[in-house]
Amino acid sequence: YMKAIFKFISKPVSINNFYYANKRHGIREEAKDWQFKLFQDMATSTNKELITNLRDKMDPLTQGYKVSIVYAAPRSVYYTITDKLSSKQIDLSNCEKSLIDVLFLPKYNGTYGASNLNIDDKWLIELSSRKTISPDELYYTTVTIEIVNLPK
Repeated sequence: YMKAIFKFISKPVSINNFYYANKRHGIREEAKDWQFKLFQDMATSTNKELITNLRDKMDPLTQGYKVSIVYAAPRSVYYTITDKLSSKQIDLSNCEKSLIDVLFLPKYNGTYGASNLNIDDKWLIELSSRKTISPDELYYTTVTIEIVNLPK
């Protein structure tokens, strides 16, 4: 089975803060910056090759995708100064959607030269995410995408 790992130096963005209160005003600047950086990373030749392999080897009649996401935040954000879990951390379920959309949806394929899976995210049949502590003061988002068989 095909499996690929992508590591982005990226602070997650919450779907709650993605759009202006009035959605007609579009995406907030912070979200646009986050998307642009992600598109730049997805446009590298290595990532394009990984995405192409994931696309070409998946049979939509019998297979789907499994995605695992690990968000790493600096210790100073993960914990308070009294070593309690901090509320500065993003809620996991709030940051999954915007990332999945960029990785999957055809409307984003080709944006700024980036490649994605170019398929409806209904083919995402398994999703897991977790938060951890970064090895340094940077934010990282590590995404593992794997081709899996559809349930029988």
